Amino acid sequence: GLQGKESSIYPGPIPREDVIRRLFSWEAIPQPLFVRQGDQFVEVPGRHAITHSETGKVFVVASKQYAIHQYKDWLLKQVNDIFDDDELQIGTAGLLRGGGQAFVSIERPDNITSRSGIELRPHFLATSSHDHKIATTYKFVSTIVVCDNTLDLALKENAVAYKARHTKN
Repeated sequence: GLQGKESSIYPGPIPREDVIRRLFSWEAIPQPLFVRQGDQFVEVPGRHAITHSETGKVFVVASKQYAIHQYKDWLLKQVNDIFDDDELQIGTAGLLRGGGQAFVSIERPDNITSRSGIELRPHFLATSSHDHKIATTYKFVSTIVVCDNTLDLALKENAVAYKARHTKN
């Protein structure tokens, strides 16, 4: 009730369209970087600022080799292409550090039971950043990610991860 007209807590899976509309409706864009030399401004060669398309927030000053991984492409479209499974759903999603980092957790609609009788709900975590803090990472985790602390915990879990660095190659 304290969240107003549109709660961020869902009774079931988070609709993909809501993640796009509420979290990923903007893009990270490169902007030229200038420095003052006397009474004029000169563009810094080989560098640019990665900024938020709506707020103008500067995430990082990066080399021209830095490749932007747009969240809706790398955390939703790529994951959908990997699994292509209608049973999977978005369990959690969020932006951190003013949009500098983001995550999406994909899960099954129900728990699974291990051979030893333990009920589990594995989460497939997809996360990325525009602030040089983390590479785009895909990993199965047990931690439910809801904030920067739980994201750090999940990334430290001892499990195989695929990482894509933010480089043009």
